[in-house]
Amino acid sequence: MRAAPHITSTSTSTSTSTSTSTSTDARLNTARPAVQTRQVTDSIQSQQGVLTTVACTKDDARMSLGGRARDVVARWCSALPARDYLVAVRNNSDGRCVQARISRGDLLAALGWLRHRNALGAHVVARPWGTRHVLVDGLTPGCLERLAAQHQPAIVIEAEPGLLQAWVTVAEEDVEAPVAAAVARTLARAFGGLIPTASARALGGLPAFTHPAMQRHPDGRPRFLRIISCIPPRVDGRSADLLVQANAELARMAARRGAGAQPADGGR
Repeated sequence: MRAAPHITSTSTSTSTSTSTSTSTDARLNTARPAVQTRQVTDSIQSQQGVLTTVACTKDDARMSLGGRARDVVARWCSALPARDYLVAVRNNSDGRCVQARISRGDLLAALGWLRHRNALGAHVVARPWGTRHVLVDGLTPGCLERLAAQHQPAIVIEAEPGLLQAWVTVAEEDVEAPVAAAVARTLARAFGGLIPTASARALGGLPAFTHPAMQRHPDGRPRFLRIISCIPPRVDGRSADLLVQANAELARMAARRGAGAQPADGGR
């Protein structure tokens, strides 16, 4: 079995400060000193470019997974194909966040480490690297039904009971970030999603993980994010209309900015 990779990542804070979260990782590694750690030399690029190393062991990649969690995350990756994925581990207690850009293979290999962090209360979120897949967050079942009547969500995740996240593939290749953001806003406005979080780089919940704030089952078992539906990878059938609307919105925004920059006398 392939060892879980060293995750090369950047630790950021939701405040203005930047710090690296290592204490939890040190506990995880020192708790099993006899387990051999094998480094993976693949370069994993950080979004911010400041690199630190968090060690994972081969034992981490197997622990508490069985085959199901790996299969679920593999389905998520297959529905949202990309060369790389951005994964973030957010510590809800202090707001710190470790981010890494990793390949599908390294994401699957690192699941054990990610599950350990999740079990300790961290929130694991992810997205495909690039802008061809757009997230619509905060949908109710009724909103999702209206969305699915007009578009083809690549995958739908139940983030918590009654709240859903839908990913829509809008192009074969990446589009410009402002266009992707405009598409996300268009879908959120039209179908009742969260407009403030609609962006080109929004991250969504990763299935087979828990949300720290999610209510547990009555018997105390944690609730895991789960896949509601997914389809073979394809571009949404009405993506051309979405891109037209997005470009029209951007043109209107540019026109408003231009009008605001004009002198009060019209330049005369």
